[in-house]
Amino acid sequence: MTWKYGVRGILVWQSNYWTSPCAFPKEPQNPWEDPMGYVSGYDNPPGYIGYWGNGDGRFIYPANRDVRNDRRPYIEGPMNSIRWEMLREGIEDYEMFVLLRDLVARARRARLAEGEVRAAEALLEIPESIIRDRTHFTKDPRDLDRHREKVAEAIEGLAKRITAKGQSLPGRGADPDGPGGPSTASASPPSRGARGPMPSPPRGEEDPDRGYSRGSRTARFGSTGPRGPGDRAVRRRPPPSAES
Repeated sequence: MTWKYGVRGILVWQSNYWTSPCAFPKEPQNPWEDPMGYVSGYDNPPGYIGYWGNGDGRFIYPANRDVRNDRRPYIEGPMNSIRWEMLREGIEDYEMFVLLRDLVARARRARLAEGEVRAAEALLEIPESIIRDRTHFTKDPRDLDRHREKVAEAIEGLAKRITAKGQSLPGRGADPDGPGGPSTASASPPSRGARGPMPSPPRGEEDPDRGYSRGSRTARFGSTGPRGPGDRAVRRRPPPSAES
């Protein structure tokens, strides 16, 4: 959607918003048990209950899963989440579109077959089967995977043909009308197996979102979709301390 509408940036206002002093004035919220991001600030008094949305401001989780009773110090880093991984995948998808756009421009300059170039260029348009508008889009990850695979194949195909003609490849994010960057620049799609700096459980163990075990993307996203603590579409009742 970011690529479709030409958005040039993204705002993540906080990644570890685990409690609200308004909704939880007496004891901290446990984000492992309550997925809601409650309103805080704006001169709201203690006890005020407002909702920002499930998981809002929360991409990572504390290593301590019992924050109200467990006072031990933890040296482990924060835990991963499905939302964090999906943010990473979205950024990588955007990079792939930029790389394909630059390769299309370079392919035309290298006078590759126009039919192949146009077919690759058509993949820069997001089909309506994936996104129709800002409120209507597919919820089936297989639709994304199919288009992602086509983009990756187009990137690899154009890169091979451009280098076969003795042309250099554009650097990632390079101006397609510019010099194209050094000839050693990689035109391979970002590795889907790469992980960010967040520590992850060993393969086969449950993720902190507890909705899947690490494995293939299909295993992670079955027909029911993500089921982590911050991904439930259910609002919890306000905490008792805030109701009193």
